Amino acid sequence: MDRPDGDLRRQLEASVAPVTRSLDGRGFELEASVDAPVQPGSYVELETAGAPVLGQVIESRMELREGPEVVSSSEHGSLRTRTRFHVVTGSGRVFEEAQP
Repeated sequence: MDRPDGDLRRQLEASVAPVTRSLDGRGFELEASVDAPVQPGSYVELETAGAPVLGQVIESRMELREGPEVVSSSEHGSLRTRTRFHVVTGSGRVFEEAQP
């Protein structure tokens, strides 16, 4: 049986925009939707302040995140639950040194 918040969970998972962050310009952390998972070994184009650079994903994993609270009502009262959803996170390396 599907949970009442299943549609919301799927919407939240699909709405995660791919994003990368780098503190040193040599490695990066990533976040992406489970609908477009980034596998280890994948090549990615990273936007920088200058020109885009090429990077490679070293590791990726699925993480469970807290989402919004959902209230369900019935003849017996209301039930509050916290929606949880999955997101892909990971790290990689940059092939050309770039600005953080």
